[in-house]
Amino acid sequence: MSVSYQKTGYLDSDFRIFYLTSAKPRDFQSHYHDFHKLLVFESGSVSYYIEGETYQLQPYDIVLVPAGEVHRPVIHDNLPYRRLILYLSPSMFDRYRSLGTDLGRCFALCPARGSHILRIGRFRESRLYPQFRELAQAALEEAEAAKSARLRQAGISAAKAEISAVKAGIPDAETGISAAEAGISAVKAGIPGAEAGISAAEAGTSAMEAGTQTAKAEISAAEAALYRQSVLLQFLILLNRMLDGDDISFPAASGSNPQILQVLSYISDHLTEDLCIDRIADACYLNRSYLMHLFRRETGYTLGSYIAEKRLFTARTLIQSGVSVTEASLQSGFTSYAAFYRSYRRKFGEAPKDSRGGRKTGGTSI
Repeated sequence: MSVSYQKTGYLDSDFRIFYLTSAKPRDFQSHYHDFHKLLVFESGSVSYYIEGETYQLQPYDIVLVPAGEVHRPVIHDNLPYRRLILYLSPSMFDRYRSLGTDLGRCFALCPARGSHILRIGRFRESRLYPQFRELAQAALEEAEAAKSARLRQAGISAAKAEISAVKAGIPDAETGISAAEAGISAVKAGIPGAEAGISAAEAGTSAMEAGTQTAKAEISAAEAALYRQSVLLQFLILLNRMLDGDDISFPAASGSNPQILQVLSYISDHLTEDLCIDRIADACYLNRSYLMHLFRRETGYTLGSYIAEKRLFTARTLIQSGVSVTEASLQSGFTSYAAFYRSYRRKFGEAPKDSRGGRKTGGTSI
């Protein structure tokens, strides 16, 4: 039975910020994103699996997951898992890099340092800690503002519905009494007008007031977004400046299977070639059946599904960078355009040509 990796997370702008707490243990499935992910681990008992390697996290470790890399956290006990998560668009890094600022240097250092974890000594005393707290607060405020906006919109919709009902003189659904008669009866019975239905004029006033509140909220939201962007840029600039300092370390993985690492490396280096299981087994000096069992046990997925996901992600990245759809399919290892097209639509929910200029994905942040 074939298993597909899940592409999770949603990003249709330069960045998104989340500050999350998981109060109860839960199982996270292996997944990937088509954007970079930076996670600041604050508390809990958590291991992080990234591309065949496992890291035991310590408070304030910074987890760096480049776009396209399969990963998942593993929660070990009932301690709250608290973390700050940044979704970062590769196109944002490209734009600032063209201006002379490499905001993505921390991600580029992962292969060179042989680690996906950046550890800052005495983090709470460092210059980065205040920026971390501001980002966490900004994320909480954004979540609260989004909740308030949904409630305001629900109020506007209710007010408009009441206006339409009064204008149309729609009978009460249960009693057949007109809206006006129902209002009179309700007042006589001592039922508040809010429950019995307000007049068209009152409803109109409520709708206008709600609209004014929405306009003010939109201005406030724009200011908040600008503030989040400012704090995020300060955080990234400062983090990258600290990379060569004495207080920075890149801890090695606490656990990894060298055979799996060899297989992953071979797949990455030969993605455009024929990658049948027998060829991979021969190249890595492994028995075919053992390889299939080992890969599934270590990653949770079949070799075929892993290769297919890697090829689709590579193709999507090439298309978004301006490469033609046909050339992107060939450069990512697909020998049949029809098979590529079907797989692409099934995975991303759109035709390959519709992916140009977009980095929108569906799912939840973890």
